[in-house]
Amino acid sequence: MAIVVWARLRQVQPFLVTLTVVVAETVQYSAGMAGALWLHLPLGVATVAGLVVQFIAVWRRPLPRQAKARNAGETEVGDV
Repeated sequence: MAIVVWARLRQVQPFLVTLTVVVAETVQYSAGMAGALWLHLPLGVATVAGLVVQFIAVWRRPLPRQAKARNAGETEVGDV
């Protein structure tokens, strides 16, 4: 989904944050498998917090408005 946002809206930040979350998840999983709980637990909490912040940031961003010129020849529902 972040790649779609990057391609369509030319915003690279969601992609970079998603890439960071993927790397953090991979390191967190590896640390857990190795028994390094001193790294596994804090990184897991930070990853979940980062996902919550990313979710809020993406959903609070307003959608760009469509140009009226595109629909100049069409009537909208309710226009009579």
